[in-house]
Amino acid sequence: MFSDEELISIPKKPNVSVIFNINYIYKLTMANVSGKTGIDIKWIRENLNTKIIGNTILNYDSVDSTNAIARKMAEGEKEEGTVVLAKMQKRGKGRLDRKWFSPKGGLWFSIILRPNIDIQEATKLTLMTSVAVTKTLINLYNLDAKIKWPNDILVKGKKVCGILSEGKTQGNKINFFILGIGVNANFTREEFPVKIRDFATTLKEELGKTSSLEELLLSLLNEIDKYYLILSSDNTNKILNTWKKMSDTLGKNVKITTQKDSLEGLALDVDDMGALIVKSKDNTIKKFLAGDCLHVSESLG
Repeated sequence: MFSDEELISIPKKPNVSVIFNINYIYKLTMANVSGKTGIDIKWIRENLNTKIIGNTILNYDSVDSTNAIARKMAEGEKEEGTVVLAKMQKRGKGRLDRKWFSPKGGLWFSIILRPNIDIQEATKLTLMTSVAVTKTLINLYNLDAKIKWPNDILVKGKKVCGILSEGKTQGNKINFFILGIGVNANFTREEFPVKIRDFATTLKEELGKTSSLEELLLSLLNEIDKYYLILSSDNTNKILNTWKKMSDTLGKNVKITTQKDSLEGLALDVDDMGALIVKSKDNTIKKFLAGDCLHVSESLG
């Protein structure tokens, strides 16, 4: 048996080897292994149809944060496309260092990217991921999934998935970028902390049954890879137009809060960089690249 600190890494090309680490031995095998997440990593690797994402999948039992592990690996020059997966997170985090509830039964993972884009374009990576996740939920489960700016995926107005983007820059370029994705999957709303129970949902609640985390992870990795390649080819208009069609924010009255100020108004559009364009009651137009977004009312038409 593997301890909590150990991980399983199934390489893309079938082989059997042993990697020695200063602290642990990482065992790689193509045997019929169900990883610590309960996910059959062998099956994932055999069925992946990606060019970049998932060349290496690191599978943990319990971690503080998959983003934290991915960040350390990225700083150590770990290859692009590496996926860090965990059965549960003890200190999962969302935006602004908020705690992210990450129990067993959810799908919690992070991806290391090394995009060849300027810092100003970093928000496009969050847009790209939001589109990929939403597409997956629609195609796989026929759910009416929508995107709430900047990085939440909603079903019937309740959050089913969150995306946390972090990175390190070098000059004007991005050295690495970490995409953290958390999907509330096979647990019930009653398991949420009381303070978020009315604002969040799970796939189990919406579908009335448990879902295959293997199928979900496979579909997500394939879809993220597809849209990442589109972004890398500089075809961002396709991603942006798809994001707009899936948006649950555009056309609604919103309150945007940043560290400096807040503004209430109508969400008009997003620009080429992913900034939300809001028109206040006095017709002032302002753009937001980041911030908390509260949907104040339904569409104002």
